[in-house]
Amino acid sequence: MVVPESNPLSKKSFLTYKQLENQRFSTLTIEKYTISRLLLDRTRYYGYEPNIVLEHDDLQVLVSSLDNSQSICLLPIEYKDIGKSSGVKWIPLKDKYAHFSIGIALRKDFILSPDMEGFIQFIKKIDASWL
Repeated sequence: MVVPESNPLSKKSFLTYKQLENQRFSTLTIEKYTISRLLLDRTRYYGYEPNIVLEHDDLQVLVSSLDNSQSICLLPIEYKDIGKSSGVKWIPLKDKYAHFSIGIALRKDFILSPDMEGFIQFIKKIDASWL
């Protein structure tokens, strides 16, 4: 979770969906991003509808607007280096569905370039390290 330092949740070492119930959310566009659909699914599982105040396709817009919109945002930790912004804290979210396996589908007749083959091997190695 990306939380503005002005939010009391910023003092926590980890968060759960139950702790997020009365928060305002900024999120990547729900129709385009799985992580945004995950936010909807998991908050509904815990019995509440998230109060989404901002949807946007641009990561930097989301992160930089958290303080002004008084909202928090669910983003993969891998975005931390991309979405640098002062005044926010990245806090782990404890949830059994916090990890996504990565999958790649290719046509049977598709010929992989050496770069693509290397990329796929890299992903397999990273995905296996989560097990």
